[in-house]
Amino acid sequence: MDRISLRFENLCLAVAPNAGGIVTAFWTEARTGRIDWFKAASGADALSAACFPLVPYSNRIRNGRFRFADREIALPLNFADHPHSIHGHGWQARWQIADQGADRLDLVYRHDADAWPFEYEARQTFHLSAGALEIEISVRNLSIEKMPAGLGLHPYFSLRANALLNAQVDAVWLTDDEVMPTGRVRPPARWDLATGVEVRDMAIDNGFDGWNGRASIAWPDDGVSLEIVADAALRKLVVYAPPGGEYFCVEPVSHMTDAFNRAADGALDTGMRVLPPGESLSARVSFKPSFQPA
Repeated sequence: MDRISLRFENLCLAVAPNAGGIVTAFWTEARTGRIDWFKAASGADALSAACFPLVPYSNRIRNGRFRFADREIALPLNFADHPHSIHGHGWQARWQIADQGADRLDLVYRHDADAWPFEYEARQTFHLSAGALEIEISVRNLSIEKMPAGLGLHPYFSLRANALLNAQVDAVWLTDDEVMPTGRVRPPARWDLATGVEVRDMAIDNGFDGWNGRASIAWPDDGVSLEIVADAALRKLVVYAPPGGEYFCVEPVSHMTDAFNRAADGALDTGMRVLPPGESLSARVSFKPSFQPA
């Protein structure tokens, strides 16, 4: 897996364009040693990455099938024996380098129509600056017809030092055994992100609504924290913390799970976007590390 390294002062990033356009590591070279803000990649594919792109949709499409503009669309089931199509195309594609500098990298992925019957171009821009990593992700419809779309990011974080998660959200979607949404409720106490929760106790794979675009993760025993700030295009938040796991995910996304099918059934506020020919959907997410005074 070929990696490209970026650096600004003591903030560092490694990206693997050919392995899904993934981030393999994001860290600070501190006087006390290396501090990893994302969980460093443990392998050569997206599911073992530090962060991977979600485009042209996030999360699951039930059974890989949905109806759009009077057309039935059937997608490959792209994740082992998983019963649904998941996370779009970008995470399983080779991305091309469009531009590169010491602290900036632009990647592009061009998708030709296939089972997904729309042409599009996706882009990722990674930029390190004083105290922050900014990732911009976009999708542009290259078809001659309108296209359903969504996007997001899928970063992984370490559960070291009793990680605490805080975010302002209005509701959480309960799910069935296939992680499909079944009902929207106020977050129960163990998932009440507004009060701050210890991630190790969450045991969750659910989407939240009404996110204000800001979240923070603190590792109090290490004296460090990370602030996540997302554009208005990303107002859904997915949190995944498997029971007994050593990592968790906090995913800024534009739409809810199975949004395309729910929109086809008339549901409102799914977050699904419809892009006319030539139009784009884009969003930026910044990750800002901080250190508590000794």
